[in-house]
Amino acid sequence: MPTLNAVFKQVFGEALTPLGFVKIKSKYPYYVRVVEGGEIIHIISIRNEWSEELDKKAFNILGGVATVYRGRISLDKNPRDNTGWLRNVSCFYTMPTINFDRDFSKTISLFLYKPEDNKSMVNAVEHSLEITEKYMIPVLDKVNTLDLCIEYLNKFGLGLYLYGDGCFGGKSTNSFYNEGLLYIKTNHEIEKKWKKILDEKILDEESLQRVYQGYQYFGDPELNAKTLIELETRKKENTEILKSYGLNMI
Repeated sequence: MPTLNAVFKQVFGEALTPLGFVKIKSKYPYYVRVVEGGEIIHIISIRNEWSEELDKKAFNILGGVATVYRGRISLDKNPRDNTGWLRNVSCFYTMPTINFDRDFSKTISLFLYKPEDNKSMVNAVEHSLEITEKYMIPVLDKVNTLDLCIEYLNKFGLGLYLYGDGCFGGKSTNSFYNEGLLYIKTNHEIEKKWKKILDEKILDEESLQRVYQGYQYFGDPELNAKTLIELETRKKENTEILKSYGLNMI
């Protein structure tokens, strides 16, 4: 009897390959699509879940977006270890709108199957593909510029931290999936927003200090220059990592 991962590769592989996704060279089941320009990737994977029904097992489909400007692209990790930035397929149904069916969202929060029943497993994976095609892939399809990456990451509550020495110094904001430097790479409008806050001093002192720390990435010429170098370093290193996974970097 085939494993869940084998069924996932067969069912999802047939559907995702025509869309430009590639099963990467990894012990873990990641399908990755490189967006034109080679700065952005879309990821779809699977992870086992705990099931309350003792006679069944459960899994979930994960998806997300990453850029070569994060600390490190780590697809040599178990998908479970990447849930800090990969989101369950149900999130792609619930996050874009507040008008959603809560009962329906529960039905797609887990996919159940009988472990000794091949047909049950295949049916569950095929159903999860249908949900992925309907709710996840259309969202990923739209994230094809760095500005849209920022919009996506903010919408899904993911790492876009840019204050203190977090991007360079190993503190909590220096998580491998922090995409905060995208603000610098894109000359994002947040610079004007932060400058206005600092000029008007409309926040408490602690909050102003945090805004000031972030603004320095734009306003301090020396830090800005270091940041631009860091961006190119990350791009080079992550591009080589992606190539090692067998991806054709455009």
